[in-house]
Amino acid sequence: MSQKENMASVCPTLFLIFIFGWAAVPVMSEINKSSNKDQYHKFLKQHVIKNMKTNGCDNAMKIFDRTPCKPINSFIVSEDINVIKDVCTTAGSTCSSELHISNNSFHVITCIHQGRSNSSPCTYKGQESTKKIIITCKGELPVHYAGGVAPHTSAEESV
Repeated sequence: MSQKENMASVCPTLFLIFIFGWAAVPVMSEINKSSNKDQYHKFLKQHVIKNMKTNGCDNAMKIFDRTPCKPINSFIVSEDINVIKDVCTTAGSTCSSELHISNNSFHVITCIHQGRSNSSPCTYKGQESTKKIIITCKGELPVHYAGGVAPHTSAEESV
């Protein structure tokens, strides 16, 4: 086979790879959006609650339904999920490419496992705090609660 014939057989193959590669870009983009939405809904289920008191940990932690008992989990208490979602865009500061810290403080309940046994039923004690939340964002959606920091206090307030 001559070099010209070889190129003639390779070019259509490369052309098809190029066309199918570009056609796959929107499909992969939709898959990433779907994955981000799934992670976002998991984040909401595991870390956001509309109304909760510190004595509500046993009930709130039932969503995990697992043995051994989950040692610790934090819930952001908010009736409006959009204020949490906005941390990824307008209501937060970027710490890294995906990590954002909220500009404002949130009411957070941290549930800590109390039982000696690590099997069901799991018992928890709640600790209440107000802190700026740190979340991982993908595609402008929160997908992971990374922690929180106490709001900055002045020297006068800390005395």
